[in-house]
Amino acid sequence: MQKIPTLFVRDLVNLRHVIDEVHPDCTWVGDKEVPQVATAKWDGTCTRCDDDGVWWARREVKAGAAWPDGFELADEDRLTHKVVGWVPIHQSSFVTVWADAIDASGRMSDDWEPGTYELCGPKINGNPHQLAGHELIVHGRDKLFDAPTDYEGLKRYLEYFAWEGIVWHAADGRRAKIKKRDFGYRWGK
Repeated sequence: MQKIPTLFVRDLVNLRHVIDEVHPDCTWVGDKEVPQVATAKWDGTCTRCDDDGVWWARREVKAGAAWPDGFELADEDRLTHKVVGWVPIHQSSFVTVWADAIDASGRMSDDWEPGTYELCGPKINGNPHQLAGHELIVHGRDKLFDAPTDYEGLKRYLEYFAWEGIVWHAADGRRAKIKKRDFGYRWGK
């Protein structure tokens, strides 16, 4: 799970927002020659089911801090030196709500397709999607067929958008994202 670059460059005056300049790693977004799909970005916490049916929780570790037991490194931020990786789900503070989501699905924890999932629900991030219970939502599930890729078009599109943001997935594995808050819009409650 590498950190997904934001589609536009951050505003150096206000790093919470973006400016009308495409990030160098994201120039492929909107390129008709690059097979890609846009999907809704859910607001929860990232989990992963590996090829053996073992579940992991995303974990960020600050620069210089000790890694937790069982930590699997996925990526390091070159600017902040924070590392991102995975810990076994049973070491995560989200293990109880993850178990609720598994129970609610009616499936066993080892009966899921390998991949990454967003764990969302009442006890996660203030439940901005207002879900009645906890759910595991496979990343890339909700495809968007009308999402613009230009700055002004996205600014208008996201103003009343019902999710946290958009993630673009290229067929070759590259990804890019944009969030409502990147344009200064409130998200959630």
